Amino acid sequence: NTFAGIGEIKDFGDHVTIYPNPASGYVKIMLNNLGHSDFNYELFNAMGQRVKTGEINYLITEVNAADLQAGIYFLKVFNTSNTITKRLVLNR
Repeated sequence: NTFAGIGEIKDFGDHVTIYPNPASGYVKIMLNNLGHSDFNYELFNAMGQRVKTGEINYLITEVNAADLQAGIYFLKVFNTSNTITKRLVLNR
């Protein structure tokens, strides 16, 4: 069973994939078996500054990271009941 409680998804991080990683331009966020549950994303640099935000409207959402400097970033994917943060490396 995927659901642990009302709106809470068991092992939520296993349902979120970001690729390619490392990336150099666009990054794709893939939601596996989650449907359309009003997910959003926030991208933070290594200093904790939010540099991008957006809605995840499809099972695969592209984020344009071409305008960001190379380095380590943290991609937070969330809705009202679930949150996961994954490490992302941007190369140039």
